[in-house]
Amino acid sequence: MIHITKESNIYVCSPYYNTGGPKSLHQLASKLAKIIPNVYMVYEYEGQFFDRKKPLYDFPGLKIASKEDIDDSKDNVIIVPEASTDILNRFKNIKKVIWWLSKDFYQKYNLWDASKQYIEKKKLSKALIPVVYVGKLVKNPKLYKSIVRARSLKPSEFPQIYHLYNCEYVKDFLTASGVPDDRMHYLCGPLENSFLHLKYRDIAPFKKNFVAYNPAKIDQEFLYKIKKYIFTKNKDIKFIPIQNMSRKQVFDTLRGAKLYIDFGTFPGPERMPREAVSLYCNIITSKKGSAANNVDVPIPRENKFDLTDENVPKVGQLMLQMIENYGDYVSQGDQYREKVYDQIESFDQRIGSIFDIK
Repeated sequence: MIHITKESNIYVCSPYYNTGGPKSLHQLASKLAKIIPNVYMVYEYEGQFFDRKKPLYDFPGLKIASKEDIDDSKDNVIIVPEASTDILNRFKNIKKVIWWLSKDFYQKYNLWDASKQYIEKKKLSKALIPVVYVGKLVKNPKLYKSIVRARSLKPSEFPQIYHLYNCEYVKDFLTASGVPDDRMHYLCGPLENSFLHLKYRDIAPFKKNFVAYNPAKIDQEFLYKIKKYIFTKNKDIKFIPIQNMSRKQVFDTLRGAKLYIDFGTFPGPERMPREAVSLYCNIITSKKGSAANNVDVPIPRENKFDLTDENVPKVGQLMLQMIENYGDYVSQGDQYREKVYDQIESFDQRIGSIFDIK
C-alpha cells in the first residue's frame, strides 16, 4: 500500500489533450479528491510543466498545480503515466508512482527498447541491438529528444517505486523487471457508467449487418485482404470506421454493429473493444500485446488471430458466421463484459485499497 495522510498532497501528471489516457488520469484524481483535500493536476508536454486555468475534464474537487507548487516531501505523492517517467528524476523525497496505461508507449520513447523490439521482430541476433540503435539515431537526429525523455526510469530502477498496472500484459513486464508484489497494484481506468449492465434484449433490436473498427488501431493491409474476402461472399456487409465521431455517435455505431474487429497492437486493455463488448458486439482480435492472453481480453482463443495471409479465409469465415448467426456467438463475450463491469464498479474500492490514509 501507499501510505499517505489527510495532509498529504497528491500530484497527478497528465498531458493536456483529450484521449483515453488523460481521461483515466483525471478519473483517478477526481476519486482521490473525494478522500483527501489536496489533489492536484499537473499538466505537462514533452517533460515541461505548464499552467492551465481549468482542468481538462470538469471533475469536481480538482485543483491545478504549477511547477513551483510541487512539494518534494516524503509525505506527498506524484503519479505519472508511463510515457512521462522522466519527470520522476526531478524529485528526491516524494513517493513516486507510475500508472501504466500502455507498456508499448513507454517503450516507444525508449530508443534502446525500440531497437530491441525491432531485433526480436526480425528474429536477428541480439548482438545487433547497438547497430540498430545507432542506425535509428543517425537516420533521425531528432530521436535524441526521445533519448533524453527516455532517461525515463530504467527497468532496473522500477523496484524502488510504486506501480499501478491496468492489465496482465503490463504486470508480466513489471514482474520480469524485478518489481515486488507489494509495489504493484491493479487499477484499470473504467468506462463511463453508460456502459454498465446494458441488457441484451434492449440492444439486440438495433443490430445490423455491419462491422465496426477503429482505423487508428488496425493493420490496414490485413483489413484490405479481409474486406476483399468478405465481399466475394456477401456484398451487403458494411465496414464502418470509428473516426471523427462524437461520443454519442461512437455509442450508436457500436450499438448497431454485430461485430467489432481489432487487429491492432493492444498496448493495454484498450477502451474501444471494451465499449464494443459492453454493447454486445461479437469480437475478433489479433494476438498482439494484451490480446495475447486470456485475462485481459477474455474471449475464445479461436477468435484471436495472427495476421498472416493463410489466416485471411479463417478470419473471413468467422466474421461471416458472427454476422449471419449473430445471436449464437454473443454469449462468448459474457466473461469480457463482466470484467468491464467490475472495472467500473470496483474502481473506487481499488483506489481505497491502494492508498492507506492515516
